[in-house]
Parts: sequence; structure tokens; C-alpha cells
Amino acid sequence: MGSLQKAHNRLTPGVYFNPLTGLYMFPRGLNFNDYKQYEYFSPSRYLYAQKWWNINQDKGWVGQDYQQNPYWTLYRNPADNRNQNVYGAVSLKYLLNDWLVLQTRGNISHFINDYERHMYATTQATLARPNGNLFTSRSTSRTLYGDLLLTGERSLGADWGIGFTAGTSIQDQQAKIITVAGSPTVP
Repeated sequence: MGSLQKAHNRLTPGVYFNPLTGLYMFPRGLNFNDYKQYEYFSPSRYLYAQKWWNINQDKGWVGQDYQQNPYWTLYRNPADNRNQNVYGAVSLKYLLNDWLVLQTRGNISHFINDYERHMYATTQATLARPNGNLFTSRSTSRTLYGDLLLTGERSLGADWGIGFTAGTSIQDQQAKIITVAGSPTVP
């Protein structure tokens, strides 16, 4: 069995990189339509910068670290996620006699997650450096499991019986995470 999942801009829970935070914190007296154009050309930085009711690089408005223009979050802080998962299981049962059963089971799970987020220049300083960031990571995990069981059930009379289970199991887990983060520098 396996699965493959790709997601672009999956909603991030919490405050940072969540476009809903900017909507919740938007002042009621302002017109939201004025900020649908989420960026403006900044002559001081010579690039397109974030435009929000309290963020403007050229006016010295730094805003709050936990909110950004929701459109900026979606289009200038995009995130891509790809998951691959493979799972397999097997079970074998053998009747030794009319009251003893030997059973063995095993499974494997292999999971790979690739994640990448781009953060453009003028993204809030809590989240990115002044010239933006790139964050990418790959995590892999593998789990192997196996067990061996001996079960028995025997009647010792009309009202008496005995039952037991004896066994052993083994599990091996491995995980690896590789993360790369960087920011361009300007001479």
C-alpha cells in the first residue's frame, strides 16, 4: 500500500505564515480592497516590497511581527510539500495441533517528506532576513516490525480451561532529516 501527496500553500496553523492572521487583525475602519495589490515598487530597495496597512519599507512602517498582507503570505511566502508513504504487512499462521497456534507477523513503513518555503525580501523580520530566505528540508523515516506468537487454549474439564500467549517482538526505527536554509546577500 502506498500514498503520494502534493500540496501547494497548505494552510499553516498558528500565527506565522497564516493568511488568516492578517485578516483577523485588519482594522475595521480601513478598506481591505486597498491592499489586494499586496506589493509596490520600492525605490529605496529597487524591488517589489510588501504593502500592508502597517508595513511599508519606504515609510519606515515595520508592522507587527505576527501579521502580513494575506496575499503576500500566499504569493510571496509560498510553501510546497510532498509526502510519499509506503506500507506493507504480512502475517502467517500455522496450526501445530488442535490447541496450539504459531503465528508470525511483520510490517514495514517508509515515509519521505520534502518541504520547501520561499520568503521574499520584505517578509516580516521574525520570519525572514531582509533579503528573503529559502528553506528546504527532507525527512525520511523507516520502521520495521516483526513478532512471533505461540498461543494455546485447552479445556481441562467442563468448567475449566487454560489459555496462554507467549511471544517476542522486534522493532527497528531509523530517521534522517536534512535541512538547508539560506538568504541572498547584497554586496
